[in-house]
Amino acid sequence: MKAKSLVISKKVLLISVIIFFAFAAGGFAQNDGVKTQKTPEEKAKKITDRMNTTLNLTPDQYTKTYNLYLNKIQKREQKMEQMKEARKKENEEFRNSLKGILTDEQYSTLEQKRKEMKEKNGDKKGKKGNKNMNKDGDKPKEK
Repeated sequence: MKAKSLVISKKVLLISVIIFFAFAAGGFAQNDGVKTQKTPEEKAKKITDRMNTTLNLTPDQYTKTYNLYLNKIQKREQKMEQMKEARKKENEEFRNSLKGILTDEQYSTLEQKRKEMKEKNGDKKGKKGNKNMNKDGDKPKEK
């Protein structure tokens, strides 16, 4: 009798492990490196749904919480856009001032160097490199 229950226990354990890895693998699924930008509505819904799961909100609480988060997210995105525009304007003013200081030849050389650096580094806006890799993409040698 014990041998039969031991066999059943092993089967249950094996099936449990298979199910666990099947769900875990889904969490590591690739989306071809493309990160889709969620709308403010999607972000607010995700947050509110998570709160609803944890706190068991009433329908009225859910609606009010959703609207509150939606408003907060929309304001934050507006601020980010304003900051982006201000930064762009500031950079343009800086370059114009620099252009007034340098000769045309010096400024042209500077712009060429900037262009080369941008091509060399690719478009790394908002991306951080792996600090454990050297410029060739290899791991650094052990000391």
